[in-house]
Order: sequence, then structure tokens, then C-alpha cells
Amino acid sequence: MRRTRALILLPSAIYQLRDVLFFLYAPDPTWLPGIASGMLIVVAAIVALEKRGPEMLSGSTSPAG
Repeated sequence: MRRTRALILLPSAIYQLRDVLFFLYAPDPTWLPGIASGMLIVVAAIVALEKRGPEMLSGSTSPAG
């Protein structure tokens, strides 16, 4: 479940992180909420993958996880 959630979050984060490139090209404070949102989504995806990582490697397929 966490892996699926992470895989759903990553494309969204990548799309929102395009704001970083626009911000570096022309600094504008209105881009900061998009940058912060993208970073939070990336962190959430990484945390979801890290928590689930060892369980996926062991081959456990318990639905309660």
C-alpha cells in the first residue's frame, strides 16, 4: 500500500518541482508555495518507500501491512 502511494506521489512531485526551475530562472515569491508543496510530496514519497523497503525485500505479502 505504501509503495503504491509513493508511486502515485512521485510523478506529482516531479511535476510540481518544475517550479524550482522557474524560480531559479526568475526569482518570484509567488512560486514558493509550489516549491514547498513539491518538496513535501517528495519527502512523503521517500518516507513511504523507506518504511516499506525492508518488508518488500523479504517477500512478505501480508495484507495487514
